[in-house]
Amino acid sequence: MRRLSALDAQMLYLESPRTPNHVAAIWTYKPPLDGTVSFDDVLERVRSRLHRAAAFRERVAHVPFRLDYPYWLQDPDFDLEYHVRHIRLPKPGGWRQLCSLVARVYAYPLDLSRPPWELWFIEGLDELPHLPVGSFATMLKVHHAAVDGMTGLQMSSALHDAQPDAAADVPPEDAWKPDPQPTSRWMLGRSLTSNLQSPVRLVGAVGRAAPAIVRVASGVGRRRISLPPRGAPETRFGAKVTPHRVFDCCRFALSDISRIRKAFPGSTVNDVLVATVGGGIRAYLDAKSELPEPPLIAVMPISIRSPQAGDHTGNQFTMMPVSTGSDVSDAGQRLTAVTHSTKNAKELAEALGARTLVGISEAMPGALVGLASRFTASMSAGSFNMTITNVPGPQAPLYFCGAQAVDVFGAGPFTDGIGLIHLVGSYIGYLFCNIVADRQMMPDPEFYAECLARSFTELLDAAGVADSKLESEIWP
Repeated sequence: MRRLSALDAQMLYLESPRTPNHVAAIWTYKPPLDGTVSFDDVLERVRSRLHRAAAFRERVAHVPFRLDYPYWLQDPDFDLEYHVRHIRLPKPGGWRQLCSLVARVYAYPLDLSRPPWELWFIEGLDELPHLPVGSFATMLKVHHAAVDGMTGLQMSSALHDAQPDAAADVPPEDAWKPDPQPTSRWMLGRSLTSNLQSPVRLVGAVGRAAPAIVRVASGVGRRRISLPPRGAPETRFGAKVTPHRVFDCCRFALSDISRIRKAFPGSTVNDVLVATVGGGIRAYLDAKSELPEPPLIAVMPISIRSPQAGDHTGNQFTMMPVSTGSDVSDAGQRLTAVTHSTKNAKELAEALGARTLVGISEAMPGALVGLASRFTASMSAGSFNMTITNVPGPQAPLYFCGAQAVDVFGAGPFTDGIGLIHLVGSYIGYLFCNIVADRQMMPDPEFYAECLARSFTELLDAAGVADSKLESEIWP
């Protein structure tokens, strides 16, 4: 049994029926050469891999009155068949049906009285042009309190093999041991000790942050660093969100992104992504006569996970606000503006010391974390218009029950006032820009996907490589 970190607890307290706070990985697969994959095959595969990630069996135990951070405990009543689900796409089984199903399954909350994850086995992918008839998909939903982007990828990868004929995984006999339910008296005693120590930890964390504040003030005074804008322009994505979601995706070749980067020295993959989003959202809002004059502001989660961190370390990230350049009509000038914005944001994050700031939240008394997380979410609503997050994925083929994975998509959460998120992941030479939005705010995600694809083509034109053989395309 282990206590949640402050950031993990915040992820838990941000949950509501309208704003479920989980992430999802969606994989598509060709059928294996020796036949098909059944639901029983999927159950057995998951059962044999549970020991590879602690989050599969852990559920939340709350401290009475929420006086301290909750605990993760190995669930003594774990029921695998509750977590693994089976569904089939409606005919014809094409891209629009898959997008609709993903959005619907993603939208409803997980059961937080159980280990907070589900794996959906989705059959009937018969009309996707790049997949043969009989293909299938999986969708792994995991609560954000249990994983961040990197550990979520590790959890999903635990179910896959590097070879189609990999040997069966035999769990060790002591793979897991159920934890007894802690008594209220024990948890209250631990919370008393923790809360008594919190002021000391908080004073120490603030003391460590003081030099960072001096560095930022000095950088601003010497005009080496610019502070982020105080507010984001008003858009349709700034309202109170509904419980309903939409999903879509674009696919870009990493080789094409590299061509753009080389044409604009100093730019990064993330800069190209942000500029693509800036051009796409500009075209989308302009088509609706809703384009604001100032640039839209995106917040980018930046991992501060150390290379030695394992799957027991929970969420380890901080947030970085950047301009999307949506106020710039020329694609090349937009990328240059975005590159400048992200460079400044990184310098600001380094000056502040991201780990130091996270340390302050870790020192906060547990009873205040829920209040602080809701206050932070309400303040963020006026500061950002959207989220863009990039989690690099595997560049070698992976296999599930002998079937080769072809695509990997993603879905993620948002809160009131930030009703649009772009989750970017990569797999064997391609980058997938996944879109999740509130359905009332974006009833036409396929049109936005087209805007993103056109924006990327404009960047290729600006880079002078549009006449070459390109591999990027609107999905599918």
